[in-house]
Amino acid sequence: MICAGDKTKLLVMCAKQLRESKLNRNNKKLTLDVCGQHVKESTCEKLLGMYVENDLTWNVYLHGNNKTGSEKISGLLSQLSQRVGILTKVSKVLTSDQFKTVSNGIFTSKILYCLPLYCNTWDKDMNNDETNRFTAFSKNDLNKLQILQNKVLRLRCKQNKYTPVATLLKLTKEMSVNQLSAYHTLLTMHRAIKEGKPKYIFDKLSTKVPIEGEIFPMRQQNKVEVPDYKLTLSRGSFCYRGANLWNRLPLHLRETDTYRKFKPQLKKLVVSNIPIKPS
Repeated sequence: MICAGDKTKLLVMCAKQLRESKLNRNNKKLTLDVCGQHVKESTCEKLLGMYVENDLTWNVYLHGNNKTGSEKISGLLSQLSQRVGILTKVSKVLTSDQFKTVSNGIFTSKILYCLPLYCNTWDKDMNNDETNRFTAFSKNDLNKLQILQNKVLRLRCKQNKYTPVATLLKLTKEMSVNQLSAYHTLLTMHRAIKEGKPKYIFDKLSTKVPIEGEIFPMRQQNKVEVPDYKLTLSRGSFCYRGANLWNRLPLHLRETDTYRKFKPQLKKLVVSNIPIKPS
């Protein structure tokens, strides 16, 4: 048996309200003993490039934090801003196609990494009540990402700062961050439902699939059960957002088994139905 106590981390993950009522009130600090190593509770740890926090938010990942140990963490927004600066300089010497390749490689790919996990989607049918507290990802977070994307799109199609976002997206045939969030969430849902991958997501989804001889309303076919979450924080989770978005797809898309056919049809639907940014 291989012990790795020095590599073990402890996060007690719960909503802020529960922590204040159960743990902080009694000044409790949990610890573990693993292979002779005394493991203390952390507030934030890095996992596969993401900073996971014990209060179930993405503040450190998005905005950075210099309070976690001795390491100063540069958040996603700061990293993207630096890359916009680099792209501003190289745009002067690159062709349009070259700039697209470079910007996709160092900017867009950074936004897309784990986007369905951390990014919420706003539209008229989604429950995005801004009066609630303790959101994991806010409209303000989304707007900051969109502003950075706008700068890259302007460089790409050589437009000034007064060019509307809708025009930039049309010229570049790209989707906004809000649309990308819905698009990639639904692509992940399709793979989970149709291919059972990744399994940990598939296991959390309860689907209603017709069997031979069974009759039920067509509008219910290939839908998934939406988790009954009450907290705003929980309604920002992938399974809740994914289930809501999936159930709103037209039946012909929910029945499309081939990922190659599903993808282009989905893009058209998202561009037409998901707003560029929150109202």
